[in-house]
Amino acid sequence: MKTNNYIAIAAVAITAAATAQPLSAATTVGGYLASPSKELLEKATSYAVAKDEAALKKLMEGGMVISLKAGIDIEIVETKLFSGLVKIRPRGETLELWTVIEAVKQ
Repeated sequence: MKTNNYIAIAAVAITAAATAQPLSAATTVGGYLASPSKELLEKATSYAVAKDEAALKKLMEGGMVISLKAGIDIEIVETKLFSGLVKIRPRGETLELWTVIEAVKQ
């Protein structure tokens, strides 16, 4: 193998190790939006910021976005610090949801 290949393999291994995160326990803070899709969460957030309540209501009525209840025991699955988003999974459930970091209390 060439030196460049070794460097590429090392870079991939370092990136994987840096992004691998163990699950950690937390609880939810009520009133924040959550969705199985990061893209739908971002869309819902933009509707909320724009005060387009009709569009946000359609996403919520369609079950694509929910409002979190306070005090739900969750596991943090993934964190995207630069975007301020976190993927959570309620304990005992298989569904993973994206929400904002402020919606999680450790």
